[in-house]
Amino acid sequence: MFESVQINPWGCIAAGVSAFALGGLWFSPMLFSKTWADSVRASGLSLGKPQIAMPISLLGSIAASFLLAVLFSLSGFDSTGRGFLGSLVLAAIVSMYSLADSAFSSSITGRWWWIQWSHRFLAVLLMGTIIGASAPEKITVENALEKATQALEKNIEGLGK
Repeated sequence: MFESVQINPWGCIAAGVSAFALGGLWFSPMLFSKTWADSVRASGLSLGKPQIAMPISLLGSIAASFLLAVLFSLSGFDSTGRGFLGSLVLAAIVSMYSLADSAFSSSITGRWWWIQWSHRFLAVLLMGTIIGASAPEKITVENALEKATQALEKNIEGLGK
């Protein structure tokens, strides 16, 4: 039987914004901006327009974090450690496909792939860790009954005083 999906929307937004911010740092002049842009140009491709790409990237990161939260909720990944491990497995799976894609494309350079892949890998790890850490407590029938019983017992004890 499927359990209900329980996610923390604020945790999802924080995870998506954090992954977006990581991209801002990753592709900044401090880190890989020049190398990445040179590798795109070397492949014969042209750079896109940041005013279009940035909002799409932010919305994509937030949407991805909500989808990851749904997956984690259904899988029971409800802690920081479980979120990290779950996102590590997911990032590794996606990495294998990304590597295969780059092997089929002669126009994509190794540097471009490495910069893109490492950013995506770290962004998924960051999102998964935040989502796991911010996951709400699972509400099950047994859990709810136990809490209700404890509250009732506490109220009965209070009546006897």
